Amino acid sequence: MELLTIPFSHYNERARWAMQHHGLAAHERRYLPMLHFRPVRDAVPEAQRVADKTGSGLSTPVLVLDDGTVLTDSTRIVRWADETHGDETRTLYPAALREQIVAFEQPLHDDIGRDTRFLAYWFLLDDGPAFAELVRHNVGLWQRAAFTLGSPLAKAGMRKRFGLTQPRYEKVRARIEAAVAELSATLGDREYFFGDRFTAADLTAATMLSPALLPLPGYGARIPEIRGPYGELRDQLAATAVGRHARRMFERHRGDTPAGWTLG
Repeated sequence: MELLTIPFSHYNERARWAMQHHGLAAHERRYLPMLHFRPVRDAVPEAQRVADKTGSGLSTPVLVLDDGTVLTDSTRIVRWADETHGDETRTLYPAALREQIVAFEQPLHDDIGRDTRFLAYWFLLDDGPAFAELVRHNVGLWQRAAFTLGSPLAKAGMRKRFGLTQPRYEKVRARIEAAVAELSATLGDREYFFGDRFTAADLTAATMLSPALLPLPGYGARIPEIRGPYGELRDQLAATAVGRHARRMFERHRGDTPAGWTLG
């Protein structure tokens, strides 16, 4: 199997975590934003290039199975991994809770995940050393060279793609703070969102919030420590019930990379 990723993307981390939770091995092909378009276009049949609320038809993650089947979108990959390799003790969708978990995940994916992605790029694109470190530790030499040469154009393209403006930042930040408060109230003092075990609800909540909480233990890409305004906001969100829950899920359940998982 091959998994095409933007390695530090939280949508990609969601798919990667679910696969690794079930002990699956894949060759992960890692690309920087913008440089991922051509490989995804080559891998995904035109009929499957469908835009959704979070991305274009050329978004990652993309999973190419050994039989040539192509799965796009982290939701499809998470559910495929669980349906084909889950068992009673490891399933992320216990039968009695499946409908509730599926309903819980969707707004996390569509809304909160989109807002936290905005937040991460808002801060990272203005922090040259941190973004350079992110690139250096997560992709190969040719992409690092391309980034060095094309960084101003790439950053301008990303600012346009994600609408990175001050008024939008203010709205996104307010939505994230409201969502974190609501999720914290829903979680209360429980260890997990549903039942007494780790499920896709916990995995999805942790990953969709992760851009506002990084770095986190076990995350599948190297993330630099970012201080300043981002660090202040991160510390504020990390102190909430759902912020503590996200870190706890990474500490307890992220696990080691399975033998046979390779990077390229």
